[in-house]
Amino acid sequence: MERLKDLWLKLKDWEETATRREKILLLLISIILPLFLYYRLYFAPLKEKIKRLEGDIKSLQSQIDMYKRISRRYRDLEQALKLRRVFLEEIKGILPDEKEIPGLLKNIAQTAKKNGLAVLSFRPGSEIKRDYYNIIPLDMRFQGNYESVMNFLNQVEEMERLVVLNKIEFKPEPKTQTLIVSATFHTFKYTGKKRK
Repeated sequence: MERLKDLWLKLKDWEETATRREKILLLLISIILPLFLYYRLYFAPLKEKIKRLEGDIKSLQSQIDMYKRISRRYRDLEQALKLRRVFLEEIKGILPDEKEIPGLLKNIAQTAKKNGLAVLSFRPGSEIKRDYYNIIPLDMRFQGNYESVMNFLNQVEEMERLVVLNKIEFKPEPKTQTLIVSATFHTFKYTGKKRK
């Protein structure tokens, strides 16, 4: 207790003996020192932490945006893949496979005969390889009147499998008043393999 009394007396004595400048300096130190300590020990580290967290938020937000774009792109690609699969099934329906080629050739020859055409020659050429399909040329010579030739060509065009007239040459036969037709048709075989 005595000590407190001594301290009190010294402070009272100091208050009377201290200069105005010393009093202002003490006041400034008593205000600035706590503020400095508050800034240095609490506010500055907190501000740094906030800055770091804001950087983390921006980084995470950019990752979220990237994953959203990937997600949208994935859905778009998935939809495109579904459409491609549907298209592939349609193409497979139009393009004959290896087993169907002999039947297709027989069907073309029978269509020619049904239309009253005399088939002079009919031979498939060697396959021309393309990516995912091969072209099979069919060289055909037949004889008949103009109407029968046109009916035959229309029926070949309407076949379920894709057969395309690539080249045609007409030569009149004056003795029988018919046409001798040399035609090259192309049909296509689906392979599903990329050409090497």
